[in-house]
Amino acid sequence: MTADEDDYNELIDPDMRGETYFEVLSGCELIGFLTLNISENVADIGIGMRPDLTGRGLGTEFMSSCLNFITKKHRNVKAITLSVACFNIRAIKVYKKLDFKEEYHFDQQTNGGNFKFVSMRKKVSLE
Repeated sequence: MTADEDDYNELIDPDMRGETYFEVLSGCELIGFLTLNISENVADIGIGMRPDLTGRGLGTEFMSSCLNFITKKHRNVKAITLSVACFNIRAIKVYKKLDFKEEYHFDQQTNGGNFKFVSMRKKVSLE
């Protein structure tokens, strides 16, 4: 996170992050975070899992808990969007498993470099 000064400053400053950042806990243990911005019934999210927990098959459960939180907290949400670096194959696999569909690709300056990203969207079923 420290490679992108703007993102890092937002993460550590309570005034900058406002009410858009949420802790993801397992019991009392911090396992990651969720960012949530809602506009016109669409939740745009960002997630981060603690690095020592990645690559251990926990991604689907982590992401499912984030999605459940969103749909319970914001029942009017009709879609959830996210952007992920194209090199993050494991994350993309998890998102596709949870019915996210690729929308478009774009380049983004972040973490000290320019990277290809994919925007993904999941329709939220009304139950």
